[in-house]
Amino acid sequence: MDELETLEKIRTLVNKFLKDLGAIDTEQISIDIWIELWTSGKKEVYALHVKHRCVDAVRRERSRRLTSLREGKLREKLDKGGLDLEENLGVQSLVDSLMSCPELTPQDKNLIWNRFYKGLSIEELGILFSTTPEAMKARLFRAIEKLRTWARFICPKGV
Repeated sequence: MDELETLEKIRTLVNKFLKDLGAIDTEQISIDIWIELWTSGKKEVYALHVKHRCVDAVRRERSRRLTSLREGKLREKLDKGGLDLEENLGVQSLVDSLMSCPELTPQDKNLIWNRFYKGLSIEELGILFSTTPEAMKARLFRAIEKLRTWARFICPKGV
C-alpha cells in the first residue's frame, strides 16, 4: 500500500468515526495519524488505532471548549469587579498595609487580591494563573503563610 492509499484509508476511517462532529478538523487528524504511522515505520492502518486517535481529538476539542467557556465566565466575573476600594477607605488602608509586606512577590499579592477581594474560587484562580487547582491551593497557602509571618512580626500582640 503506497502513501496516498494509506492516507485515503485513514481519511475514510476518520470520517466514519467523526461523521457527526462537524467542528473537528478531520483532515488535520488524518494527516497527523498518517505522519505518526510514517515516522514509526508501520505499514498497516488499523481501525482501532485510528479510532483511539479520533477519541483523543474529540477529548482535546472538548477540553479546549470547556477551558474557553470557563475563561469567558471568569472574564465576566473579573469585569464585574469585586470590592470597590476607592469607595471604601478603611479597606483601602488595610489592603495598602497588607500589600506592603516585603515577603510577598507581586504574584503572591495578585493571588491574594483575586482570591479574597475579587472572590475568585481556587479553580478560577487556576485558570487565571494557568495552573492546576491543586498547585494554586498550595501557592495560595504559601502566600498566606508569608503574610501571617510578616503580620506576627509587625503586630506581635495581634490586631
